[in-house]
Amino acid sequence: MEHTKGIWKIKHTQNVFSETGRLVASCSGHQQNFDEAQNTAENEANARLIAAAPDLLEACKEALSIIEKYSDVPVHIFALKEAIAKAEA
Repeated sequence: MEHTKGIWKIKHTQNVFSETGRLVASCSGHQQNFDEAQNTAENEANARLIAAAPDLLEACKEALSIIEKYSDVPVHIFALKEAIAKAEA
């Protein structure tokens, strides 16, 4: 199965929605022993990372294509392939 296509945006500081309005992720979890400010900041950072995921995946694919053509450094190719596989698994 493929991920939800299109641009993902943050709404209400901790929720990620697709451009069609579908809820992609809610990052409003609560950690025991965290103060509220730290908990909110971490939830917002997680939402930003998740919202960036489709763009990061495309950038990795483009970078892999270029590196495979012009580089013989397998560690870079391996790292990108692993990240892409993790996202598309």
